[in-house]
Amino acid sequence: MNMTITALAGAIGKAGSDGLDTTLELQALAERFRKNTAPIILRMKDDVSEFESECKQVINGINAHTERIRKGIL
Repeated sequence: MNMTITALAGAIGKAGSDGLDTTLELQALAERFRKNTAPIILRMKDDVSEFESECKQVINGINAHTERIRKGIL
């Protein structure tokens, strides 16, 4: 993703120095950036959801263990 950001910044600078219509250039670059980063963002969301689920399972296990200790079962 860093390469995409670098490419975006470079293209913006080039468009400005070439005197091109930066609005159209920026719109095209923004669309390309969105298309390139959308799958990465979705994968990150999935990873975060999976991690959150695993954390909840660990917390539930700790709570159950703590409750057994509190009741003197262990």
